Amino acid sequence: MHFLGLAGMPRRIPDFPDSFNQWNTVASVGSIITLISTVFFGYIIFNTLVSNKRAGYNNWRYCTNFVFT
Repeated sequence: MHFLGLAGMPRRIPDFPDSFNQWNTVASVGSIITLISTVFFGYIIFNTLVSNKRAGYNNWRYCTNFVFT
């Protein structure tokens, strides 16, 4: 949307000229990706709250917060 504004597309119009079609397609694909990731995140949160599984003590095995010298 930023690049559409820089290209001179006016705001709040129901139709746009064909010269802005590429950037509108990019913006539409970006919004679809955002929607899919938000739904996936909601599924993960819901699944975490509903399931009775407990996480292990250290699922990352050797990754800790300590710095070894």
